[in-house]
Amino acid sequence: MQFEGTFETSRLFLRLTPPYSDTDPQSSDSCKELASLLVKDLQEWKEKDPSKIHWKYVKATEELFADWAKQVPCRSLLSEAGAIEISIHWLNSAKENNEVRIQCLRALANICIDHDDNRQRTLESKGITAILDCFNANDKNQPIAMTCVGALLNISMRYAPVIKEIIAQNGLKDILSLFHPGLLEMGNSMTVMIGVKVLSNLLEEDEGVKAFEENQGGLALLRLLKYLSVRTDDRFFEVMEPTVEILAAVIVDNVQESLFEPLLSLLEIEPMDVSADDQDTLKEIQSAVTNIVIEVGMSDVNLEILFEKRYIMKFINWLSSSNPQLQMCGGLCLANLARTGSAIKRCSIVDAHCTQLVQEYKITPVLLELLKSDIDVKVQHALIGIIKNLCLPSSNKATIGSLGAIRVISSFVESDSKPIQFSTIVAIKHLCAGNLDNGLDIIQSYTGQATLLEQIIDVVEKTDNPGICSEGTRILINLIRLGWGTDHSSRESDLATLRNHLTTLRVVTLIGNMIKKPKFPLLQNEGIVALTLLTLNAEQDGTMRNGKVVLEFVAQDTTTKEESPEEDTPTASEVEILPFFEALNNVIQNVGGNYPTEMSSNASALLARIETLQGSP
Repeated sequence: MQFEGTFETSRLFLRLTPPYSDTDPQSSDSCKELASLLVKDLQEWKEKDPSKIHWKYVKATEELFADWAKQVPCRSLLSEAGAIEISIHWLNSAKENNEVRIQCLRALANICIDHDDNRQRTLESKGITAILDCFNANDKNQPIAMTCVGALLNISMRYAPVIKEIIAQNGLKDILSLFHPGLLEMGNSMTVMIGVKVLSNLLEEDEGVKAFEENQGGLALLRLLKYLSVRTDDRFFEVMEPTVEILAAVIVDNVQESLFEPLLSLLEIEPMDVSADDQDTLKEIQSAVTNIVIEVGMSDVNLEILFEKRYIMKFINWLSSSNPQLQMCGGLCLANLARTGSAIKRCSIVDAHCTQLVQEYKITPVLLELLKSDIDVKVQHALIGIIKNLCLPSSNKATIGSLGAIRVISSFVESDSKPIQFSTIVAIKHLCAGNLDNGLDIIQSYTGQATLLEQIIDVVEKTDNPGICSEGTRILINLIRLGWGTDHSSRESDLATLRNHLTTLRVVTLIGNMIKKPKFPLLQNEGIVALTLLTLNAEQDGTMRNGKVVLEFVAQDTTTKEESPEEDTPTASEVEILPFFEALNNVIQNVGGNYPTEMSSNASALLARIETLQGSP
């Protein structure tokens, strides 16, 4: 099919003829020929005096390109006809005519949808420069600003060369200029939302993350959230969701105090405050914000900022919320404030925080009451995690224990959740370290049948989780230190009761098994010291009971290799287990260079005591 005639007649023909038809085999050729004719017409207009250009015809043709490009096959045809280059020309030339420029932007945006070849062609034709120039030359409150960011979104979608070019031309900084309440107040939520999506594209590249940090992008987004957090109509939710997604991906390590509030406010929005259609979106947003808040709290540099009464009381109040998400977030935030300050050692700031939370804010009764109630398993984990951290400082052990903490958390020793079980075991270990009253609570029965000590022994004997096994055994070691290694001369009756529960083959076997694992020298040493305490005090009981039980363990020791769990289990590992005496001799001789002199001396002392007991009548 041949097309002839003026610019106006070709436009009229296009109006009357569908540009592309799947059922017409000649449709592609026809479309390409018509597109070429239209591009040629626009090329001719380039040579005219600007005062004589019929801008309405330029606008109408670019509008046709934009509409035509909505059909997938037409995008390549338009590109081959030169529509990209001519659209960029008129975008640059029509500086006083935003109606024309909007249609040029629409044409470029649609031609590049899901089309990397066209994106590359736009890039090589300086299209990104033209779009950014247009964006920066106009008021962000004008419709053309939204069209510019829409074009950037389509052209940059999952296409690194364009993303890098936008960043190189300071386009990320330009996009951040959209994120202020004024635009939203003037009804430009769609412009801001598209801008957030463009920013998300730019952050796919390392250069984008760097530019985001250099231009304080996190603060810009938090300011935006501060505004959005008190507004819950639909148009603001459209902006809020992608904003939170970016913050979840690019965590701000050092959050300014005034900008932390909007994050917390978002979590306090109740579902009944928003429309039914937005409630699922609200849940997703709050879930993402929860992760951000927790990540912020995990940064050491934020400890002092967040440890303020207004935040602490807010987190404590959240614990009593009917919203499990809010409960969990409050629990994890408090656990972060009480957590270990560094990977190597506990810092004095954190110990001071723990002491304040227990002694000044009286947080323990709140935690224990909640653990008695029917709460979500994630909330249980968060609450026990707080208790685990709070009972590390010596000054807190007596206070927490006196409130019945061991009785309350004992119900979680046999939890089906390994993380909860582990945190419970560790909390009990901390509570009984150097505190006789808490140690005595462990030999009580809270089920009407087995004592808590017997429950712990059962768990350790059956578990395939190395952490639960070692931490549970360390409870036994702490109890032995209480029974034989500390001065409680005024409480001989209590000590006798405690010792009676510990002088059993099951207790000694678990501690002995810890000594037999050379992979963990520090744990070996703890076990060696515990058994040494038993053997050194063997004469306390006329029956030599504690010495005999150690000898009984030694006599029955034949294991050479621990059976490993199945390889596909998360705790699977090959742990070497040596015969007891071989393990002791390795420590004494410093095999592998893993054992300090003090530890070798401890092993020598234990071996000497066992040999003495073996020679006794």
